[in-house]
Amino acid sequence: LITGNAKGAQKAFGDLEKSAGKSGKKAESSLDKLNGKLIGFGVGAAVYGAFSAFDDAQKVMAQTEAVIKSTGGAANVSAGEVNDLASALSKKGGIDDELVQSGQNMLLTFTNVRNEVGEGNDIFNQATEAANDYAAATKTDVVNANKMLGKALQDPLKGMGLLTKAGVQFSDQQKDSIKTMVAAGDTMGAQKVIL
Repeated sequence: LITGNAKGAQKAFGDLEKSAGKSGKKAESSLDKLNGKLIGFGVGAAVYGAFSAFDDAQKVMAQTEAVIKSTGGAANVSAGEVNDLASALSKKGGIDDELVQSGQNMLLTFTNVRNEVGEGNDIFNQATEAANDYAAATKTDVVNANKMLGKALQDPLKGMGLLTKAGVQFSDQQKDSIKTMVAAGDTMGAQKVIL
């Protein structure tokens, strides 16, 4: 009787072990399939993200080219130069390069903000960097920072008032210099003081 019960118990445990083994293999197989789908999803999401980023970059570049064309190239920069500056500032400040370039696209609409030949005459480039620094310091939108600075540089006299309201302080000497330069037709000199 005991031997019969022991043999029955062994058989039951053996059946249980086989059943557990089959269940384990099924579970392992299911997990492998799920893992494969998740990896596939991750790769798919990464590929989608890459295409989406590429599409965004193309849209921003098309806007740059359109603004340069519509302003007759007033800023004296090419779309490639704008893109290169955006990439450099993105690496420096950790701001997305498409966002930096969108800000530059806004700045390009102000035709008095341009690069000229000569040391320190790269007003567009300096303004781009200043707007990004201002946006980072004040936690404001990069495009709006470029718009504000573009307005200020487009008309330096009015620009002083605009920037003062935004928290930028000018000394009396700077204010007098800007007024004198604007009266003499030296817009770039006034822009340099503002920058």
